[in-house]
Amino acid sequence: MRIKSVIFDLDGLLINSEIVSFEIYKELLAQHQHDFTLENYAQNYAGRAGTLNMENIIKEYRLPLSIEEGLMHTDGIYVIKNWILLFFFTHVILALR
Repeated sequence: MRIKSVIFDLDGLLINSEIVSFEIYKELLAQHQHDFTLENYAQNYAGRAGTLNMENIIKEYRLPLSIEEGLMHTDGIYVIKNWILLFFFTHVILALR
């Protein structure tokens, strides 16, 4: 099979995973009675590694979690939400074909 085209997805071009990350952190913090704004996310967390973000969130909000526990929570939700996006994206590509 000959490759006819290649699609590069730079974050935010086709699938914006930053909003997924924001929603996951917001959900985690809501479980611990903390608010989390998009402005705070954009200024302090967007574009940074998940481990560093989790470390900073735990410190800033004084969460009773280890970094590993926080990552287990967020990584599981991230995979589910991104699979949903990927499923949608696959159908879009097939429709464009």
